[in-house]
Amino acid sequence: MQLTALDYLEIQQLVTRYAFALDSGADNGRMFAALYSKDGGFVRTTGEVLRTPEALADAARRGTKGPMSISHFIMNHVIEPTAEGAVGKQYLFTISPLDDKSGRRTFAVTPYHYEDVYRKTPAGWRFKTRTVVEKAESTAQRANR
Repeated sequence: MQLTALDYLEIQQLVTRYAFALDSGADNGRMFAALYSKDGGFVRTTGEVLRTPEALADAARRGTKGPMSISHFIMNHVIEPTAEGAVGKQYLFTISPLDDKSGRRTFAVTPYHYEDVYRKTPAGWRFKTRTVVEKAESTAQRANR
């Protein structure tokens, strides 16, 4: 399949909507679930696959604090055409607040990457699968503990 400039832009928008939908829990998680094709699914680091719209929406509802709940930062998006659609990869950092015993707030930064399979549907580009892969801790991170 040859991708057009519009295909690339629509896939990039899909990925951009993902972080917002997951962090905000928009529309009670339904915005997040709608990013997947009907036969699609999200593959967690544990290997568990969330396939149903309700399971996907529930993942977006967990721990949400509204539109200003920001923790997913996705960057360096690579898209490659395939015979069935496209595949992609991106880096991801999640930032989570931590409160230590002294009341001082710090943040945990966790590196991951995504491996995606995209499909063009009548509703537009959707995730066929999105797999999150946790990166190994770097030597510098271990040394700074």
